[in-house]
Amino acid sequence: MQKNILLFLTITIISLVSFSSEIFISPSYSLTQQATSQVVTELTSGNYPFDYLGGRISYLIDTEDTGEIKYGPYVGLSYIQGFENTYLAAYNEDLKSIGLSLGLNVKYTTPIFKEIYFVVNAYGGVNSPDYLKSFSTEILVQAGLSYSNIYVLAGYETRYYKLTDEAEDSYVKVNQFPISMGVAFQF
Repeated sequence: MQKNILLFLTITIISLVSFSSEIFISPSYSLTQQATSQVVTELTSGNYPFDYLGGRISYLIDTEDTGEIKYGPYVGLSYIQGFENTYLAAYNEDLKSIGLSLGLNVKYTTPIFKEIYFVVNAYGGVNSPDYLKSFSTEILVQAGLSYSNIYVLAGYETRYYKLTDEAEDSYVKVNQFPISMGVAFQF
């Protein structure tokens, strides 16, 4: 049993180091711009911020044609501040203030001057604020600057939160402005 675990860990580490060119860590704070729902007007008629504090870790690989574009999977964690003060918890009791994100990250980097780079970063995937019982779409596009391996990015994000299983369109769509500072570890 221990030999199998050791073999698995060795193969995993060799694979990560051999094929990966970068691990990108990006903590962020997202401010709510707007929330809309076709089913429940109470969620969007008042001022209910869905601001969240979170972070994502990406395993990025270079494209074959250029080193400017990198892509790979990401895993994220988010904490919705003031979740108890919204109607989300009343309509879907499975939703929690802590959620998971999974998906694909694509990062474009081009030099501006010496070690200063212009960066466009995009995340597309799913979020699950109910401990993997349901999955909803999240899309995030950011632009910013980087110096060496430190990144400062701002952008626009859209997240969906499932309300109930009764109606087909029972989602809340939340638009947010994320501000991120990240770091990249290159191999």
